Amino acid sequence: MIPLTKLRAGPEINCRTNRALPKIVGGLLNFARKNQVRLQETNLEQFVNRSIQSIIRPENVTVDLNVNLTDPLVFLDCDQMMQVLTNLEKNAVEAMPDGGKLTISLAEKSDDVTIAISDSGTGISKENMEKLFTPFLQQKKLEKAQDSDCHCAMAS
Repeated sequence: MIPLTKLRAGPEINCRTNRALPKIVGGLLNFARKNQVRLQETNLEQFVNRSIQSIIRPENVTVDLNVNLTDPLVFLDCDQMMQVLTNLEKNAVEAMPDGGKLTISLAEKSDDVTIAISDSGTGISKENMEKLFTPFLQQKKLEKAQDSDCHCAMAS
């Protein structure tokens, strides 16, 4: 560990693979600042299909999209909703290491639209259910984090 007295004012970050770094920093900045919601009219069915196509999933994971909408046009913040959907979809895929089924349902009732996402994966442990909406909570095992391609260190 580098003593604090030896750190320069502007430490450099060395990273073997820095592809994810801008996305991580951008996500932290978005979380830290007050998010402005930018609503725009969007075809929800097409939007969800784009989110499904954007994730990497093995062949042994199937996706069922059930649409029960009379009007697929909704107003939403596309950037924020895409981040939410892809995070949920990626988590679902990771919870099914031996394959399974990801189901996304779009339904409407009166003026509300519901997006329901379920999977046949391992589920969330009881102790983590209370922490479900805690920012940056990860249930993934420590070994996974240690095998990461990106190893960052502070340079003195």
